[in-house]
Amino acid sequence: MTVKELREKLLSASDRNDDNEVCIVITKPNNMGGIPTVNVKLATFGFDWNSGQLLLWAENDLKLNKQD
Repeated sequence: MTVKELREKLLSASDRNDDNEVCIVITKPNNMGGIPTVNVKLATFGFDWNSGQLLLWAENDLKLNKQD
């Protein structure tokens, strides 16, 4: 997803969505109920090695699991 695509999605949202939390969907084995998420605490534009990226920082540390 590009920043342009994200901007278009946000601009198409109704004002009634202004107070919605921004979340990242996570994988949680054997989950029942709603989709598991973690909230976003910060969004910044990258620089140096991360130039050209919009970085989303989660409220909780996210780590990759080893794949089989």
